[in-house]
Amino acid sequence: MKLLVPTDFSKPSKAALVYAAHMAKKLQGEIIVLWFNSIQSSKKTLSKWKKLEAEMIAIAEEDASHLVKEVLTEVKSKIPVSYHFTSGASFAESVDDYAVKNDVDMIVMGTKGASGVKKLIMGSNATSMIDHSRVPVLVVPEKAEFRPLKKIVYASSLYEWDLEIRTIATLAAIYSATLHVLHVSPSTSKAKIDKNLLPQMIKTAGYQKIVYQDVKGDNISEAIDNYIIANNVDMLAMFTHKLDNYEKLFGRSVTRQLAFHAQIPLLTFNKTLLI
Repeated sequence: MKLLVPTDFSKPSKAALVYAAHMAKKLQGEIIVLWFNSIQSSKKTLSKWKKLEAEMIAIAEEDASHLVKEVLTEVKSKIPVSYHFTSGASFAESVDDYAVKNDVDMIVMGTKGASGVKKLIMGSNATSMIDHSRVPVLVVPEKAEFRPLKKIVYASSLYEWDLEIRTIATLAAIYSATLHVLHVSPSTSKAKIDKNLLPQMIKTAGYQKIVYQDVKGDNISEAIDNYIIANNVDMLAMFTHKLDNYEKLFGRSVTRQLAFHAQIPLLTFNKTLLI
């Protein structure tokens, strides 16, 4: 398995690299540390950039080698790690292109988190990557510590769950983790739980360690957070969708909100872009 970790050598990106190293150790995978630099399209700027590029890459490679050495010592592993550089006008598009061209299985990103008004800003690298990536994106909060996965929550609207659950179950099976399928219903909903749903999920996923929970709540992200805390969950997984005009205006996408304030890693699959 190839894990791609974009880095700017900040604390959040180091947290992502540490988490990725633990995963690669378990999965017998490899890590690609990727440094991105934004460039402008004007000829004058591009000319100056070419003169500085070699020097900037050399400095970044030196910083990356120190960071990788520190992380591998911390996780006590000798997993394969390579370092690469990419540039472009858009962080998300450049990283996504690199990931697809190099057969990357997962992008692991760090995030510092935010609250209040900052949650509404959709221009962050984490949310931009969630929107644009054609491969799974794992968003790791800066203060999250790696724990062997024992409980994974798959938060679902139950729309097309049968097309999604096998993907999450594959990861759960590697760690022999319990997969919690969580659906949040409006507090006023009187719909009864379908007793046949869990057996169908187990059969479709081909995995036995699945539980199904339907909780009531009018604030979906809050309900998910409460469930995560109450059940000591290790990872949250969600499939994303395209934002409608209302979500674009108010930033109400549940997945994108949780990318900021969740205390555990958030694994996202952009099913609108998966190929």
